[in-house]
Amino acid sequence: MASSLTPAAECRQALWNAISEKDFQLQVREAAHLLGWLTYATWNSTHSTAGYPDITVVGHGRVFWFECKREDATRSKLSPAQEQWLAALNAAHPGSALCIRPHDLEMVAKLLGGTG
Repeated sequence: MASSLTPAAECRQALWNAISEKDFQLQVREAAHLLGWLTYATWNSTHSTAGYPDITVVGHGRVFWFECKREDATRSKLSPAQEQWLAALNAAHPGSALCIRPHDLEMVAKLLGGTG
């Protein structure tokens, strides 16, 4: 069956699919730093509370929490504990706790750059 994607879209999708969660987290943190935000990410979550988002981003009078996942949503799903944390954080700060994937990086940059 032929793909309905353009060659450029197929290329983007292949690049997104190739990014590991660890590398994606690094891209998000670097983008945040370039835009003047502070970030926090737990180095080793062995003794941390289950489900807490991967990255906390603070600055410009705002806070965001990002749970980073691989592009393939069928293999990289939120755990119940992650869903619970995102829901609780969004209840306290609506729209500030997000599950993001590599295709969301431009949206994240716009959000942190004040144009999202």
